[in-house]
Amino acid sequence: MLFMLPASVSPDGVTVVIAPLNALRDSLQDRCNQLGIPCAKWDGRRPPYWARIVLVTPEGAVTKAFSRFIDEKRMMQQLDRTVIDECHVLLESNATWRPDVLKLTEMTDKGTQVIYLTATLPPTLQPAFLQTAGLNLKTLTICRDEHTTRTNIAYQVLDYERGSLDGVLTTLVAAKRKKYGPEAQILVFCTSVEETKRLAKLFQCSAYYCEMATDDDKARMVRNFTSGLEKLCTATSMLSLGLDAASVRVVIHASMCRLLLQYVQESGRAGRTGEAKCDLCEQLPRGVKRKAAEKEQDAQGQMSTTAATAAKARREELEGLAALEERKSEIQLRRKTEQAGYQLERLRQHLDRWSNACVICMAAHAKSADHRWEYCQNASEAQIKVVQGKIRWMHRVKWEGHARCNYCWAPQALCNRWEETDTPGAFARRRNALCQYVDVLQRAAAALLALRESACRPWLEQQMQEAVIVQGSYDEQLRKWLGLKTKMSEKDMIGADLLNCALASQRKQLNIGK
Repeated sequence: MLFMLPASVSPDGVTVVIAPLNALRDSLQDRCNQLGIPCAKWDGRRPPYWARIVLVTPEGAVTKAFSRFIDEKRMMQQLDRTVIDECHVLLESNATWRPDVLKLTEMTDKGTQVIYLTATLPPTLQPAFLQTAGLNLKTLTICRDEHTTRTNIAYQVLDYERGSLDGVLTTLVAAKRKKYGPEAQILVFCTSVEETKRLAKLFQCSAYYCEMATDDDKARMVRNFTSGLEKLCTATSMLSLGLDAASVRVVIHASMCRLLLQYVQESGRAGRTGEAKCDLCEQLPRGVKRKAAEKEQDAQGQMSTTAATAAKARREELEGLAALEERKSEIQLRRKTEQAGYQLERLRQHLDRWSNACVICMAAHAKSADHRWEYCQNASEAQIKVVQGKIRWMHRVKWEGHARCNYCWAPQALCNRWEETDTPGAFARRRNALCQYVDVLQRAAAALLALRESACRPWLEQQMQEAVIVQGSYDEQLRKWLGLKTKMSEKDMIGADLLNCALASQRKQLNIGK
């Protein structure tokens, strides 16, 4: 691969490779191991500081732990480059399918060289890709081979009667095995998980799809196929990005692909070592419009240049419109993420203010006084007792699991005792680390509820109504809402966090400090 050569001669540097699938990471790691290049898959609990190549998925690349690793390497001037492999998946991602892929556009802000690799992005989609990735054509160097024709691949389209697909596929696989011999591998791509499993049962072979078992099982299956132990496999498009098997001589599409990029990616699994001839077979049921169109084309002869040009222009227009819609979805997602990140940072700032202040002065007057709240001279004895009682009341709140730090009640995303793992939104305890917000959240929320509950109540009732908390007394509903787990910037929070964050930005509306 392109990035392996410079990494092999850079003993102190690191190359970060972002691969969209675990199977692709496994394949790249095997190649590096064969070449003797120190390489490791990213593990947030044990960062591979020794590796020259670090392989990470898009979801792992946007975690807090990985960002800290990158920053450390950059400060030590050891971050050589970032490589985004199969970068065309940026155009396929959206707000509901792998949204973290879109966040890879932030890699250009890390102050190091970024390389985008793809072999399936057509020139017509290049402007859409550059826009989605936030890249400026004037600041780029684009290396593109003008000739991508693979002369060792033969394409074949087979018609079949509806309902006879299984029989046609069985006959086709047998014919290809006879043609290429028992050692040749055959890959059957399907458009659904159900079809993938059904055909695997028909052929008595392995099936590869996203929801199958564990990542270890997926890796084991890919290794068995790439090593030649298995000769036949059915798969969804998930395997098209992570398979580099030298003996694949036949790729069969059991049905039409939904996207041209996907079709090209899957087709490229055959003939990767330059065999004299490989077959790419596609199944089409009889009676489809395509067959009628082909007959009409045969009758009329070859299309005129004008018609071909018009069809190409229309296709480019449709591709541009599709890319525009994807871009709109990405912008909406980015705005939502930025807003959530802003709220998270506001909460951090708010907790910092409360941690060094008297909670009574903060709640009643919005003043940051540095005396202990138990001895506040600006409060009456009755007010102090009310706050003490509300703190005891807060201890009866039932917190949802994994919603906050068990020691200080602050979000794990903000507490020093926790660090984000390779799994987005998941946290693990740091060794010998302490909370920086001990008792801050509970005392702040208690003081606000004790001294400003009448001003806060309309807002609180609205929040509880939106959370569909309607049973029990007001106190029971409030305790349930305070312990309710919610999401802010894709991190787990609780109602008490939202209370403090909201009050930090809505003092005028709630008359706090007036």
